[in-house]
Amino acid sequence: MPLSINTNLAALTSSRNLSSTTADLNRSLERLSSGLRINQAKGDAAGLSISEQMSAQIRGLNQASRNANDGISMLQTAEGALSSISSALQRVRELSIQAANATNSINDKRALQEEATQLIQEIERVSTSAAFNGEKVFDTSGASVLGTEDQLAVLYGLQTGWLEQSESLIQQYYGITADGADMNIELTTFTDGAGGTAARVVGSIPGGFTGKATDVKLQIDMSDFSPVNLPNGGNAPFYNDRIIAHEMVPAVMYRSMNIASMFNPAVDQTWFLEGAAEFIHGADERLQASIGGVGIGGVMTRAATFGGGGGAWGGTSDDYSAAYAAVRFMHQEIKNLGGSGIKDVMTYLNQNPTATLDNAINAATVAVLTPPLTPSLALLTQAARPISADSI
Repeated sequence: MPLSINTNLAALTSSRNLSSTTADLNRSLERLSSGLRINQAKGDAAGLSISEQMSAQIRGLNQASRNANDGISMLQTAEGALSSISSALQRVRELSIQAANATNSINDKRALQEEATQLIQEIERVSTSAAFNGEKVFDTSGASVLGTEDQLAVLYGLQTGWLEQSESLIQQYYGITADGADMNIELTTFTDGAGGTAARVVGSIPGGFTGKATDVKLQIDMSDFSPVNLPNGGNAPFYNDRIIAHEMVPAVMYRSMNIASMFNPAVDQTWFLEGAAEFIHGADERLQASIGGVGIGGVMTRAATFGGGGGAWGGTSDDYSAAYAAVRFMHQEIKNLGGSGIKDVMTYLNQNPTATLDNAINAATVAVLTPPLTPSLALLTQAARPISADSI
């Protein structure tokens, strides 16, 4: 039986053209509906790759803009809270002036006090409740965006008296001031645990051991400043304000004299730096504890090792006690000669930028020196004579 195949070339051609036209129409409709020329990789693979990169940048910039607006909104929230607090403080001041009027009766003053109390409570409420997106703006707690309660309290203590009082003591009793260079205060960069070094001052010492220190920083170990217990801070006998007074002595010395010479290992004069720091606030409690621990002879032995080089400074509490005793002895000897005490040494170093500690001690105590000892060694040798516990 013969086989025959019937074809319709015209119909097949029409079908193929219809399919192509339909595909083009679908592509056009897709572009019109999406507004994009490239909707699939098959349309333009290279163009799609480029457009996706640009889309990522645009979306990132848009989000950054929204983040900035959120920051502005938070600041506006803080501004509104501060405006409310400022108005309340102005009213409290107004009430305090009004209360000073002698014509007010007891009831009048009581009413004034009640309003002032309410205003203070409102200030506290605003400071602890002002929030943006659930984050407290001013609340002194761990959730605050400004820091922990203890960190803010330490900063408050530094701003409202600890630093100013320390610099005032140093200027009054040592006659020196820093040169205005910046000093960074760091609360999170150093810690050796509670009971260790509560704070320290660090700086870059010139390699030639001559000149001032640079990049001076006051680093506070918050584990030793908690709880802060304002206004003095800490607990007896080493209150936080005493610790700051101690640390500000080397901080000021770093920027007021040839401090680098004291760090020369050949002379090892850390004892003077730390002894002067202890002397500014008084370290009788520490010295008494050392005498009770290692005895007077032990303190004398530590003092006798200072100034000899070779890293004699050990940084123990007994080292600080011995350094304090040596500086206190030096202070008294200079006064016995008619001077002003350790202030004469400090001012000499401040006024003579290239002078060393031995030069300063020689200028203040030349009458009591015994050659061939250097001035600092001579005084330390005398400081090692018996100490009476009654003199502490």
